[in-house]
Amino acid sequence: GLASQRMARRFAVALGATVAAIAGVFKREVDRAAIEAETIRTRDMVAAVVRVQWFRLTTFMTGYGIAQAALLYACVQAVGDHVSPAAVLAAYAVERFLSIVPFTPAGLGFTQAGASGILIAMGGDSAHSVSAVLLYSGFVTALEVPVGGVWLGIWYYLNRRKRHHLTNPEPLDADTARH
Repeated sequence: GLASQRMARRFAVALGATVAAIAGVFKREVDRAAIEAETIRTRDMVAAVVRVQWFRLTTFMTGYGIAQAALLYACVQAVGDHVSPAAVLAAYAVERFLSIVPFTPAGLGFTQAGASGILIAMGGDSAHSVSAVLLYSGFVTALEVPVGGVWLGIWYYLNRRKRHHLTNPEPLDADTARH
């Protein structure tokens, strides 16, 4: 819906109204026009990035999904569960789907229950299946955040240096200036 300018405007108006209604409950006022404008501006920025980088985004997100599914499979193997790769893929798909449950952050609890349930329903041992899913969740939670933070720091540092060099070119010395 946000791919269309018309739908994006409707969404922005609805979001502004929703935020204003919630703010009203707390006796606060918000600038609905500013919320709508910022929503459209953010949508336009995202659309511009996707328009230029769609292939790269698609490639890396696909690779990320494959790596996570492979990690779940490795966890299943590590705990000694004997289910097919198709069962692991189904458990991964359910886990990803349930991560959108809005009751807990990232569907915490729902995702593990769903993935474990699929593995058990497809022939996995209950103790092994639950162990594998909890091990997988531990890796995803414990490693993804710090590793992502390190990569973000590196990206920020490299881009900051690049911006600095673009805005502050180094002066030419006398020998270079003559050539």
